[in-house]
Amino acid sequence: MEELELKVTNNNKEIKKLMEEINNQLPTIKDFMQEVIERNMPIIVTEEVKKQSNHTNDLGIEKLKEMKSSLNSIIQEVPNNIQNFLRGYKAEILIERDKELRKQPSDYDPRYGSETKFLSGYTIYTELEDFMKQEIGKVGKLLADFEYKVGHEWSNKGYTANFETQYSNDEFVYLFKDKNRVIDSVPLREFGDIFTKISKIIDDNIKLNKMISEKKAESLWDEI
Repeated sequence: MEELELKVTNNNKEIKKLMEEINNQLPTIKDFMQEVIERNMPIIVTEEVKKQSNHTNDLGIEKLKEMKSSLNSIIQEVPNNIQNFLRGYKAEILIERDKELRKQPSDYDPRYGSETKFLSGYTIYTELEDFMKQEIGKVGKLLADFEYKVGHEWSNKGYTANFETQYSNDEFVYLFKDKNRVIDSVPLREFGDIFTKISKIIDDNIKLNKMISEKKAESLWDEI
């Protein structure tokens, strides 16, 4: 039993180390997200302004000045938006999310049987990427507000628009389609992968603690 308890202790040390790695990575993730979002917002708007040149010319210089000013305001809000969002991705908060998920009833899959719910690295990665798409999508709303056609383009190559729209809370939300993969997923995946390592250790600890509990129960029974 001491050997099992030692394994749990060592696992907990490894979890603590990985948690520190997550928290140390957050500034790098923030810088990465900010650079991609701020760089692509004006590029996408310029692309649409040129593509829909007739409408741009009809708007005139004053409306375009107003539009560019609004774009600059959106870009200025990006750092603060990212910082607020990433507060939910500190290691301690991710651990709590995982703990709450594991308390929920298991999902049942007819192919694999009962599966315990947990927070996966892939979920973390997709949440970070979706946030970036939502942030960049704000310029889709800006374009729509100035009556550009947004999110309705089809060609012989399929859906070619920069944005897709979703109806949420009584309004249309614009999500960046990222058809050209301008969001490099590698840093986000690597960040999520750190938590995948933690999750596997948590799984191991659950098994070890169950074995320890069973051995204690058996020992108590044998003492009688």
